[in-house]
This record gives sequence, structure tokens and C-alpha cells, in this order.
Amino acid sequence: MRKVVTVGTFDILHPGHEEHLREARSLGDHLLTVVIPDYIVYKNKREFPYYDAETRAANLRNTQWTDEVSIDCLFFGYWSIIYFRPDVFVFGSDQRTENDKKTIEYLEQQGINPEYYNSISPKRYHSRVLRAKMKKTSA
Repeated sequence: MRKVVTVGTFDILHPGHEEHLREARSLGDHLLTVVIPDYIVYKNKREFPYYDAETRAANLRNTQWTDEVSIDCLFFGYWSIIYFRPDVFVFGSDQRTENDKKTIEYLEQQGINPEYYNSISPKRYHSRVLRAKMKKTSA
């Protein structure tokens, strides 16, 4: 079985998330989607997500896009990834930051060497943009 993992905030689910998760799922037999906890989202983006981690995970579980969802308490999903031992790690089209380089280094130290893949899903959708629109319409 070829195992695939992707990690993200997945705040307000939109067609871009669907495209990303379908693409990730197509790379293997089982997709684990790791949801970043609220405090890590805040640390990275200086803004809390619109939905809390439990709600974001539940929203993903209610889709057909992923086989398994976890919320990871350790930065960037390390515990889930170490336990899952993926064959493929899929970065979102808006990822590949300095933190991602640290993730790759950390996984290599743990003896986990998946194939790395950059999602090609379009950047036209973004939760931050949707949140800004929601704030405008509620004001």
C-alpha cells in the first residue's frame, strides 16, 4: 500500500482544497491529512484560523477527499507523519517555506524519506481571501 500525507490548516474548505486533496490522493492508496493546531497556525500566520482544529478536522472527515485525518500537537504534524511513515509527502501549492525544509530534515533524521511532491492545484483559492470576504459581508 502506497501511503500519502499532506499537512495544512484547511480552514475554510474550498475548491482549491478539494483539488489539492484529490491530487494528493491520486498519488497513492491511502491519504492521511494532518490538520495543524490553532496555536501553530497563529504562530506561523499571526492570525487564528476561522474554525478551530476540531471543526476543521471534522469538516475534512465529512468529505470524500481523504482517507484519514489527524490533528497533530507537534509542529507541522511530525508525530502523525512519523507514525504513518508515508511513501509520499505532498506540499500545497502555497507551501515550501523554511519550515518545510526543516520538516524534510527532521524526517530524514527519523529515517523517513518519502518522495516529495508539490501540488499543482491553482492558487486562485485561498482561505485568507475567503475570510476577508466573509468579514466584509458581515460588517
